[in-house]
Amino acid sequence: FTFIVFIVYAFSSCNNRSKISKSDMLEKAITGVVTIKLDETAIGKSGFGFADTTLTELSAADIAYADVLKLTNAKSTGSGFVIEMDGKKYVITNVHVIEKAKDLEKNIVAYSYDRKEYLLKLVGADTYYDIAVLAFVNNPDSSISPLNFGEENYRIGQSVFAIGNPLSFFPYTVTEGIISAKNRSGINSKSGYLQSTAMLSPGNSGGP
Repeated sequence: FTFIVFIVYAFSSCNNRSKISKSDMLEKAITGVVTIKLDETAIGKSGFGFADTTLTELSAADIAYADVLKLTNAKSTGSGFVIEMDGKKYVITNVHVIEKAKDLEKNIVAYSYDRKEYLLKLVGADTYYDIAVLAFVNNPDSSISPLNFGEENYRIGQSVFAIGNPLSFFPYTVTEGIISAKNRSGINSKSGYLQSTAMLSPGNSGGP
C-alpha cells in the first residue's frame, strides 16, 4: 500500500483568477510537473501514444499527452513538481518516492512533460513529514515552468486539483476535488493535513 501525501497548490501567479479558465491554469501547471524514476532493474511495461505529426503548433498539453514514458527499467516511480529559489530550480517530492534509491546522487531521474530526462540529486529530506527536495545536476531549460506555493487560508469546499502519474502509466493525469476537511492526521499520526476529494492513486505521490 502506498501512502499518498497530497500537496495543495494555489496558482498564485494568476493575478486575476476569475478571468483565467481551468484549462489555461492546468495547462500552465503541467509544464512544472515531472515524473521521477529510480534507475534500478525491475519488471515494467511500455505503451504507445497518439502523436499527430500533422500538428504544427503544439500546446504543452498536446506535447505531454502525445506519447507515454518508457519506464520499463523503473524500480519505483512517483511524481514531483518544480520550484525556483534564488534563480535555481528544484524538485519537491515525497521521501517514500526516492528513499530506496541505490545512490541518491546517481539513480534518481526526472522526466519533464516533453519527455526530456534530467538527473537529480538529493538536497534534503524530512522523513517525518515525508518531503524531499531534489536538485537538478544540470539546470533544465526554460520549457519547465516552476510552480509557486499558495499562501491562502484554505477553506472547506475550495476547489483543488491533483496532477501526477497514477499507476506509473498515466502521466499528467488531472483530478479535481474540494477541500473536504482540515487538520487531518497523516502517517505517524502527524496532524495539520488538508483532506481532499480529488482522486489519488499510487504514483501520484509527490505531485502538486
